[in-house]
Amino acid sequence: IHPERCVRSHLQRAAVHGARCQFGAPVESCTTKHRQVLVKTRLETFETSRVILTAGAWMGDFVSIPLTIERVTNSWFIPNSSYCTPENCPPFFMEAAHGVKSYGFPDLGSGVKVGLHHTGTFVTHPTHLSRTIEPDDEARVRAVLEEIMPGAAGICKKTSVCMYSNLPDHHYLIDRLYGTDRHFVIGSACSGHGFKASSAVGESLAALALDTSPPVDLSPFKWRWSN
Repeated sequence: IHPERCVRSHLQRAAVHGARCQFGAPVESCTTKHRQVLVKTRLETFETSRVILTAGAWMGDFVSIPLTIERVTNSWFIPNSSYCTPENCPPFFMEAAHGVKSYGFPDLGSGVKVGLHHTGTFVTHPTHLSRTIEPDDEARVRAVLEEIMPGAAGICKKTSVCMYSNLPDHHYLIDRLYGTDRHFVIGSACSGHGFKASSAVGESLAALALDTSPPVDLSPFKWRWSN
């Protein structure tokens, strides 16, 4: 699945079914008033009975959960071997002998993509996360790649920075606010593995907002902290 195409498809299908997609309008607050929710954005204020809140790394700006923000990098390497093509190399998740977990994708035209899982540094808020690429960012990934897939460890074409929004148990949070507040349905944090399940998570969030039965058992992802 190509993420950008998938996101575009989701947005296009939502619009077909009547959704209004608004961009460039950060949410400034969500507050309850007379059994309704007021959602204030930079452009306007909406009033509704239910809100599905999927603020990702910014979730801590809206609700109190034990969230940590982890800086993660991904690097693309030009392989030295022909086995790194999609025909010979599937997407992978590996654990090295010393316990470091890595994930990656075959060469789809831009090189072999590789990242390290839950090995980054932490910040208290996403605005504090450094987007500057440091020499050690490539070196740490290359060291793992040379151990598990040496034929892929060629010239590093580029490195980018992303972030995980983590809960202590590294699971999802998919539930009503505090487990009981029907005004708000919470869909975050995803602890570094959210996109691949985004369609299923969205279906479950919609079911909670509509007071219907979710398609799967959500008990592992329920609200699990005191108010």
